[in-house]
Amino acid sequence: MASSRTFTDRADASIPSEDVGVNLDGFVLRLRRLRTELREGRGFPRTVSVYDAFYNRQKLGGLEGYAFERQGPGDNGATGSKYHRRITAGTYPLLTQDGTNYKTIGYATSGSHPRPGLLIGETGHRVAILLHPGNTYLSSIGCINLSRPLEGADDDMAYGESQLRVIAMINALRMELGADFPARNGRRITGAWLVVEGEPPNVESNSRAMVRSILRKDMAVERSGSSQLESLSGHDVYALLAATMNGLVLPERASLQLFADLLRRISGLRSVRGEFGRNLWSEWATGWQVATTIPDPPEQARVRADLREIARHLQQAGVDINDTSGLSTPLVESARANEWESIRELHALGADLNLRDKRGDTALTAAAFSGSLGAVACLIAAGADRDAKIGEMVASRSAAADDLALGELEVCPSGSDAVQCAGRGLALHDGNAARRSDYQQIVRALEQVKLGRACHIWDYRNRTCKESVDVWQVGGTQSA
Repeated sequence: MASSRTFTDRADASIPSEDVGVNLDGFVLRLRRLRTELREGRGFPRTVSVYDAFYNRQKLGGLEGYAFERQGPGDNGATGSKYHRRITAGTYPLLTQDGTNYKTIGYATSGSHPRPGLLIGETGHRVAILLHPGNTYLSSIGCINLSRPLEGADDDMAYGESQLRVIAMINALRMELGADFPARNGRRITGAWLVVEGEPPNVESNSRAMVRSILRKDMAVERSGSSQLESLSGHDVYALLAATMNGLVLPERASLQLFADLLRRISGLRSVRGEFGRNLWSEWATGWQVATTIPDPPEQARVRADLREIARHLQQAGVDINDTSGLSTPLVESARANEWESIRELHALGADLNLRDKRGDTALTAAAFSGSLGAVACLIAAGADRDAKIGEMVASRSAAADDLALGELEVCPSGSDAVQCAGRGLALHDGNAARRSDYQQIVRALEQVKLGRACHIWDYRNRTCKESVDVWQVGGTQSA
């Protein structure tokens, strides 16, 4: 049996210390987060919650159990999307889901797709965050799985049992809300809410704690000793190298010196991979995007210079900027996370704008589905193919976990172009005015056709054009 670790700040983690009910009318599904726990050998902890349900502030019997999510911190932004974090604690509307893999009305009960699920609304940059059945350790890159109580991190969810709990929740919504329950998928459920309470910190493996220990020492890696590095797992070696580029482990450390020290101790950079097979260019891209937000100009210049030199080392080591072994290419990951500054740099370093990942996405279709407005604008300007369609998903070549991820994701269907993907993404953000505006601007940008250039300011004396502008056709009309 693998060993596991659990974090809690309460003496008894089985139930929260206080229950004050809910202060919302209508149907409320409540999650109270208790702790995180980590199974040794897994690259991330899972968050453990208890769930219950209320109607008009009265608790409903028979709708209780445990819920499991990804690690913290809660993050509804682009970084949360890229690193598959749980959603932020808060109150969210519930909607009927109308996807390829999950539906609220018309789901299958055999375990095949579409499976039963509910859509969680107003999740910021996060797309298709669902409540759906789970299996084994976790079936999620941000979604919520319902389950019986589990006996620690080594215990597994059972799909059939989890599915019954999700179906029971859907049936309870339909019964309690009556005519207010939508007759179609893809609709907001009037008076239905998810309330998530708590942000428990992440538990760490012994090796991940060692990563932090190494990074906190203001010295060269030689003093930590080779034996420490040799004892780290592959995921932790990846985390250690990633921290020299993007500062996600310790934000104050992003350093060429530390990267160079590690490089002398770690061989085979091209084979070092993180979750879902991502390679180090994904971390480099995040670091570049974060560097653009550093307010101190000299420090920003230092970090960018370090990152350019790290990029040279990655190229020399044969780390493929167009890697397709992982679930997503580095460019597609940046497109989903709206890392538009990084997209420019990756393209300049040789990233293929139209390369498809294992989900069949190009960078542009991924950005459109995710509502990444800056990324879409950057990709169009760089010459990405606006007519490219999503290809078929391909089988994983790296790890079983990748196959699971492919099966659990709610995605834009194969054969869709970027405009259609933007429409699918918009449908998953019903009622969110800011996100609707982003998607509408994306569609307008994708539908523009450049006709040429026209003179804006004419020099009549010299009979020359002093200033010209691009002329675009949008929806049958011309604009400059």
